Amino acid sequence: MDNTWTITVDDALVVLNRILAADPAAVAALVDERVACNEELAGDPTVQVLRGTDGDYRVGILGIINGLFGIFPSDHPKAGWGPITLECDDKTGIPLRFTRTE
Repeated sequence: MDNTWTITVDDALVVLNRILAADPAAVAALVDERVACNEELAGDPTVQVLRGTDGDYRVGILGIINGLFGIFPSDHPKAGWGPITLECDDKTGIPLRFTRTE
């Protein structure tokens, strides 16, 4: 049996949007949550980690998911960003859909 799987950004978007449609509140809570992480994870070349004003590092599920696919190179307008974005309603902040980063 072949234990090799290949998933594209488009495949991930289908699954993420299916999950979002099934339970928007759960997805919103997961995406909003960021947990403390160490400097080693913060230094990962593809996982997106925030640095708080107090200097601590925090990571969320979308930063980890994007870490699976890599980031845009330094010469790209979205350098350092991953290929997946969660679009939210401008007024309510409610998640609408996962899309490719423009």
